[in-house]
Amino acid sequence: MSTASSEARDTQVLVFAKMTATAAVALVPFVIAKLLGKAEFGAVGGLWLIYGTLGSALTAGFPAAVLYYLADRERDARAVVARRLMGTVFVLGLLVGAVMYAIGAGGQDLLGELGAWASGAAADPLELSALRYFAWFAVLDVASRVFPNLLIAEKHARGAALFGVLRSLGMTIAQVLPASLGGGVQEIITGLTIYGAVQLLGMAWIIHRLYRGTQPRSPDPSVGAMIRFSFPLGITELVTVLNAQIDRYLVLLLMSGEAFAEYTAGAWQLPVVSIAYTMGQVYMPRFVRLLNAGRGAEVVEIWRASSLKGALVSVPICAAFFVGAEEFMSVGFREDYVVAAQVFRCYVVYTALRITPFGALILAAGRPRLVLLAAMFTLLSNLVISVPLALLIGFEGPALGTMLAFVPTILVYGYFIGRATGTSPWRTFPWLGWLRIALVALVGSLPAWALKLGLDLHPALALGLEAVLVVVGFVVVGRVTGTVTADDLREAGGWLRLRFFRRTTPPEA
Repeated sequence: MSTASSEARDTQVLVFAKMTATAAVALVPFVIAKLLGKAEFGAVGGLWLIYGTLGSALTAGFPAAVLYYLADRERDARAVVARRLMGTVFVLGLLVGAVMYAIGAGGQDLLGELGAWASGAAADPLELSALRYFAWFAVLDVASRVFPNLLIAEKHARGAALFGVLRSLGMTIAQVLPASLGGGVQEIITGLTIYGAVQLLGMAWIIHRLYRGTQPRSPDPSVGAMIRFSFPLGITELVTVLNAQIDRYLVLLLMSGEAFAEYTAGAWQLPVVSIAYTMGQVYMPRFVRLLNAGRGAEVVEIWRASSLKGALVSVPICAAFFVGAEEFMSVGFREDYVVAAQVFRCYVVYTALRITPFGALILAAGRPRLVLLAAMFTLLSNLVISVPLALLIGFEGPALGTMLAFVPTILVYGYFIGRATGTSPWRTFPWLGWLRIALVALVGSLPAWALKLGLDLHPALALGLEAVLVVVGFVVVGRVTGTVTADDLREAGGWLRLRFFRRTTPPEA
């Protein structure tokens, strides 16, 4: 099997596995929104938002540190390093919990004052007091952010994948089951805390089994050394996380709890974005080899071609949800969440543009500092665009700002990719190819728009018919214009039949 076909197959397998593993978590907001009122749904969304930010901020860099410090060491030495790393992350989890408790205990009044200042009237802010109890789950769960990389470092990649699936299912059950039995935010937090305790005990047991019978070796690296290694790696991740969440924080800080609940529903992202980032993981080793050989232009061409292949899948899916935004909000959440349809449309366009892992080429060239600079510029541009829109437009402003801010993001990453690979920055992101695919999707969506505007159908039926019409229209227009080839359709058919799971026997030498 050639390198290119092997990479394509690996991409398909990983995309399928990742989307399957995240499906349960992605469905949780739908269930919670239908079972809880808007205030409680918004509160659950706020808990996860704050925990996700703090957890990423304080543990960023440690997943990479696990892979770095466990490489090329004997088992006894790995045991010392692994236990020290996991112990350090657990202590950081205590810090995350303490910060969350402090916010829950004293942040409510400040949130109300900010909301009143932004709206010019008495505000009804999101309820944050439950953070005092959610902090216990954070303490128990933070180590799970690092644990999969420990398994990968110990050559247990399948175990790492299984852990990810079980974690997704566990958190889903811990939230959906209490809500289904009539519980509210407190009961959901209790379910998650019980799950977190079981998960932590499971991780401790696995670590014990992995390193059973080992003897203490050299104390290196120290905790300080691991933190110094992780800190610069984590800054980029922290900036990236803040950039991805800045719009939600604007709504949380400046608007009511009900508005935050509606915005949380509208900001639900299609899982197709995993296609782009999985491609980056698969192609990374090949990119490194080619860049070390001075073949930067070839790397950029491979990157552009693979990005457009992913766009042939993600763009029509996004187009279907763009047409059926109102129907999706009604069916996926509830009819009273239809007010967030325009927020969802902004996110759909944003997702359709994310056809490629922008940082992969820069990292493959060994220029992590450029990734940090690009990420910081992205965060700054998002703030400059989104904050005024939030104050001027209100509810839909942050989503519109997030969508618009992605254009300068593409431009700045293109500039740094050009510097890292020695190519023209204007030859990085495949603008013309993406616009051609987007235009095909737009034209192919016209029958779906006619159905939507001409017939008054049940939202579920309308959404299904619109999706079929968009996909069929995309294929027909794509074939007529040559944008979609026969090979593309055969590959799509094989993907739907899960053909990539079949083992391929390599040709004899």
